[in-house]
Amino acid sequence: AMTIGGLLMRLRRLDALRDQLSDSQEQELDQAMTRNQAVLKEWRVHYEGKMLREANSRLDAMKQYFDECASSDRMCANYYRPEVLRRTTVQELLMAMDDYGIEPGEELSNKVSGTDSKLRRYVRPAEFYWDETLQPAYPEKTFWWLYQQPPTPTR
Repeated sequence: AMTIGGLLMRLRRLDALRDQLSDSQEQELDQAMTRNQAVLKEWRVHYEGKMLREANSRLDAMKQYFDECASSDRMCANYYRPEVLRRTTVQELLMAMDDYGIEPGEELSNKVSGTDSKLRRYVRPAEFYWDETLQPAYPEKTFWWLYQQPPTPTR
């Protein structure tokens, strides 16, 4: 019961860490990637619709986080982790849409821009957010929020 965005994120992470996989794990990864492409090809319209709905839904879910940030610096810092995952998953979906020739549309593009603008208000440069072994899969230019986080209040 994994979303398309979750699947795409995991496939890309594993592909970035391919040199650390055994031969059988590499074969499994290649099979999973091939199967994903086959599903996309067979169910293109449905797949596209699910991608768009998931991206919009994840961005909509971030609105509550921004409300919390506006009311409490501590909550903003404490609840950043799920927002990092949400925004990263949306980026995975956007990158896949680009790869597959799927137009995200003006509504989603505006929602991404608005979300990023709000997010930038609350974060400051920081070390890579996740385990350093994942860093090669997430270039800072594309995944800037993984290299930032809200400051932790001192009191």
